[in-house]
Parts: sequence; structure tokens; C-alpha cells
Amino acid sequence: MPYLPALDGLRGVGIMVVLFWHAHVSWLSDGALFVLETFFVLSGFLITSLFLVERHNTGRISLKRFWHRRARRLLPAFIPLFVLVTLYSVFTASPFELDRIRGDGVTSAMYVSNWWFIFSGQSYFEGFAAPSPFRHTWSLSVEEQFYLLIAVAVFLAFRKWGPYRKGYMWIAFAGGAASAIWMAILFRFGQLTTEGYAPMGIDPESLPHWAQVFFNMVPGNDMSRLYFGTDTRLQGSLIGVATAFLVNRIDLTKVKQRTFEILAVIGIGGQIFGWLAIQGEGLNWLYTGGFFVWDLIVAAGIIAMMAPRPTRIGAGLSWKPLVWLGGLSYSIYVLHWPVYVWLDGLFSTTMSFVPLVILKLAVTFVVSYLSFRFWENPIRFKGLPTAGKKIAMTVTAVVVAIAFLASTTIGAESGEDVQVDLNLMADGRVPMMMAGDSMPQVMWQHLNGRADKDAGIALWPSTILGCGLGEGDVYLRGQATPRNDECRTWPELYQNNVNQIRPAATILLAFGWDLYDRRFEDAAGNKVDVKVGTPEWNQIYGDTVQQAIDILSSQGGKVIIVTVPCVDLDAPTPQHPTYEEVAEPHRVQAMNDLLRQKVAENPTKATLFDLNALLCPDGSTFQAFAGDTLLSTDGFHFTPEGSQIVWQSMLPTIYATLGIEAVEPSQATTTTAPA
Repeated sequence: MPYLPALDGLRGVGIMVVLFWHAHVSWLSDGALFVLETFFVLSGFLITSLFLVERHNTGRISLKRFWHRRARRLLPAFIPLFVLVTLYSVFTASPFELDRIRGDGVTSAMYVSNWWFIFSGQSYFEGFAAPSPFRHTWSLSVEEQFYLLIAVAVFLAFRKWGPYRKGYMWIAFAGGAASAIWMAILFRFGQLTTEGYAPMGIDPESLPHWAQVFFNMVPGNDMSRLYFGTDTRLQGSLIGVATAFLVNRIDLTKVKQRTFEILAVIGIGGQIFGWLAIQGEGLNWLYTGGFFVWDLIVAAGIIAMMAPRPTRIGAGLSWKPLVWLGGLSYSIYVLHWPVYVWLDGLFSTTMSFVPLVILKLAVTFVVSYLSFRFWENPIRFKGLPTAGKKIAMTVTAVVVAIAFLASTTIGAESGEDVQVDLNLMADGRVPMMMAGDSMPQVMWQHLNGRADKDAGIALWPSTILGCGLGEGDVYLRGQATPRNDECRTWPELYQNNVNQIRPAATILLAFGWDLYDRRFEDAAGNKVDVKVGTPEWNQIYGDTVQQAIDILSSQGGKVIIVTVPCVDLDAPTPQHPTYEEVAEPHRVQAMNDLLRQKVAENPTKATLFDLNALLCPDGSTFQAFAGDTLLSTDGFHFTPEGSQIVWQSMLPTIYATLGIEAVEPSQATTTTAPA
């Protein structure tokens, strides 16, 4: 197969979509989620084409040579990846991240991180969670597992039947279709389980936990099992395989140029349209055939790029900068995510959005180019010809591995947190924390140092995403869902951060996930259901809130408890809560009554900010807009502009709690807060 610069150009466009998508730019649509599917199809096509060329040129397939080439191509970039993550772990990550990072790193190096994420309960779609610097390696694991399978399958098939059987294309196509159907089945299992039904008459609770996870019979309707799974994502790679066999059988010189031009519009234009225009809350249709349709669109684009005379779109994709980006795309993909995570941790509160995106792109390109030019390419093309170089490579890998394991073990075992330099407060700024779940985390991120700058306050987060304070399993759509183990660590997190930061006050907004009923296990091991608003709930949850108040005030600081806004499913927000029972009015009412009670019981420790009164003046209608400004994306998480407006509304309560006068914006300076 001749070199096709247009395919590298397509990879160049794809990697730029990845970079901007992960930077959360507003002009990319939800359809950007498809971009990795494009890479899967390309990989399947290119790998199979290389097998066909090798068989044609040599008369055989060498598995040893194939895996050796793959190792020299893929493994070197993992050394700088682990160096970056090790540095992040030492200088930025909290001790509560280190255990997870260690597990993520080990499984990434083994190319099984996608299954690790599935069975350890890590969601791809918790958009507000502090992400693992290895989260992006799930797709590398899927591809490597595919390489192992396709190499063995092609080797055995070619040895027995030769490379030219028509059936190969149809077998690969059928395999892709089967993967898509399996994804749709698992999607339906998840829907039924969340709605309280037994898929195929099987009670999910009768299965061991691993089986519940594998068959997507875990309540919550999270799509991470489908998104991460090798079995569900093989469809893209297999359609790429089918495309390679199809192209191998066609005499492309006999295909009309107009046909190639039409395929280019469908295949390349369709992808660009999808990345920019497809919208949809949840995009659930992806899992019932959407990925498969996208695979066919990509396949059409690949065939168009094979035209003997380049199509107009193909000529555009052959533009040298795009081709150069395509050649660098693997290095960029491997290294960009830890760079993004690290820079977010360092600068998300002190830099506005656009400069931070520019910084992320610049650092990513510099690091990726240096790795590609001076580390990866020499190994890829020249190998390690001398014993000395092989020893040096081995020693480097071992040193990096030891440093990584040490950096993610020692701090986690000792419980040491990132030290906050309290000398930063010498200029008169007041240290404060925002504690809770994704709601305060998102607000803190959107403030970007502006609100605390104007208020004379240095603000730090102390949050665990997707977690309330309450114990017990959570009832979602009538089904008890096991509580994430990380959710149980909030007392340690709060206490450690309070000890380090010594905040003058902490804003506590952690109650959204606690609006759901709970299931507890009593001393006798029996399951006990506790409904929100009952006397039992008031006692249990009241004790939990009291524990939070005691911890957050343990260094003398005050606690500003924020009420929960009403949940209005008819509010004009882009999205709404997934679980409709949270909108039952008695839940918010019971929660806010209890919070007021705890403030009244702790007059020297706590005060109240009534967010519900601010956002729901009549008690039930959520005010999504202030004038023309959208305040919240879903009734819980604030937009950047909404964060500013809510913060300004909170300032009088904050100043009164601290006993200080308002600070003029000109008197304050920006603070750097750790993530």
C-alpha cells in the first residue's frame, strides 16, 4: 500500500479535535465524543493493510516481527508519560489521588486500564470529577488488545486459507455488527436495571458484583462500561479491518472519480459535521447503533482517500501541517492528558479560560515534539543496536517505574497532603475553603481567581466529586446502588485540609447526592431503608452534618452552610437531573429544614446562606437566568457567569461571618490555589 498523506492529515485533524475537546472549548459539540472511534477505524484499516502487504511481499506473516514493531512504536512514549505523572504525583496530586493513580498507572502499562476503570468504578462521564492523569489510556488499551487479537486471527487465517478470501471482509463486518449489537444489549440491561426491572428475568442482586458490572446491571445508567469495554468498542477496529479487505479486492482505477468525491464528502464532511453540530443530552443513541454508523462514515472517508487521483478533500487533508500533526498524533495523545491535568491543577484559578487553553496546547506540543524527535523516533527506526543502549533503556525504564511507584505510595501511606504556604496570607487575604461535591468544585473552577481576587480571599477546594456526606447505599429509581468507597473518605479529606489550610471559614455545599433515600446495614446485618425526611433520617443525617461542622471548625474557622436549591425539571436549563425522584419537593424541604436546624444548634460555629431562596424565590421554580445570563447548566452546576453572580450574592454573608469589611477590588491581588 502506498503512503497516503491524506490519512495522516485525517489523524492530524482528529488529534486537534481531541486537544480542543479535552480543553472543553465551547465550539465543539457533543459529537466530538466520536473522535476516538475515527482512530479505531483507522487503526483497524492500517494494521490489516500492513498484514496484506507483508503477506504479498514475503509470502508469510511474522507475528514476532509485528509485535516487535508495535513495541518499538508504542512503548517508548510511555516513559515520558510516566515521568510526567510522577512529577504530578510529587508536586500537585493530593494523597487521596495517589492510590488511584498508582493502580491506573500499573494497569495502563499492562494495557488493561480500560477494564481496570470499569471494574474499579471509574466513570468516564463524571465530567466534574478530578480526572486521573491516566484516564486517556483506556483507548490505548483497547487498541493494544485489538492488535493481539487481529494479529493471531490474521496469522491463522492466512496460513490456512490465504489472504484473498472474500469471506474475510464479511466476517470482519459481522464481527463489528456483533460488537455494536452487544453494546445495545448492555445499554438496555443498564436501562432496565436502573428502572428496577430484572433484565432477561435475572435479578442483578443475585449476581456477584463483577458480573453485575460486566453485564451492565448496575443501577445508575452510567455508560462507562459501554464506552470503555473492548468488546463494545471492537466494532470500530473491525469495520476498519473489513474496509482494508474491501479495498484489497477492488480495482480502484476502475472506480469513477466522482464516486470518490462523493465518498469524501460523506466520510470526511460527515465527520466534521458530527464534531461540530451533533448535540444531545446524554447521546444515548450512540450505544444503540450510533458508533456503528459513525464507523461506516469513517470507512467511506478512508476509501475516498485511496483514490488514484486525490479528491478535493483529500488534497486538503494532504496539507503538510496536517500531515505533520498526524505523524505526531500518537505522541500528542499519550502526553497531552497529564499535561492538561497538571496545568489545570496549577492554574485553573489564576488564569482565564483562553490563556489556559493556549498554555495547554503550547506545553503539549513542546513536550510531544521533544519526545517524538529525540526519544521515540530513534528507538522506532533505529532500535537499540548496542548492548550499552539496551542496558541504558532498561535502566531508564526501571528508574522511572520505581520513582512512579514510590511517588504514588509514600505520600498515600503517610496521609501527607500538599503543603499550603500560609505565608501567602501575609498580604491580608483570608484563607477559605469550599467543601462538598461537584457543585462547589465547578463553582470554584469557574471563579478562576477573579472572585477571590476581588473579595480579598484566597479560596481552596476540598471536594469529592459525585459524593455527598451520607452513609449507606443510594436509592436511584427505586434501586439501591452501592456507595463509592471514595465517598467515605470525606472526613479525612476535610480534616487534613483544615489542618493544612486553617481556613477562616468554609463554605459547605455537599447535599445534592443526599436528597436520595438510603439503605443501611444494621448491627445484625439486616438491610434497613431510610427515607429522606423521616425521623430516622433526621437523626442519622443530622449526626453526619454535625460531624462535618465539627471537622470544618476544628481549627477555629466558621462554617457557612449553603441550602440546596429546588429541583425543577421544567427549568430552562440545557440539562436536568438524571434521576427524577430528586425533584420531589419534600426532599429539598426536609434537607433545608435540617440544615437550618444544625445552624441553630451551632451558633458559634455555623451560619446559613440560603441559596434556595436566591434561586427559587417561590420555593419551586428554578431561576435559570439572571436577565439574559444562564446561571446553571442543570440546576446544580453553575456556568462561569453564574458562579460569579452567586459568589457576589454570597459575599455579604461571608464578610459578616468573618467579621471583616468588604475589600475593594483594587486592594486585592490574585492568589494561586492548589487543586
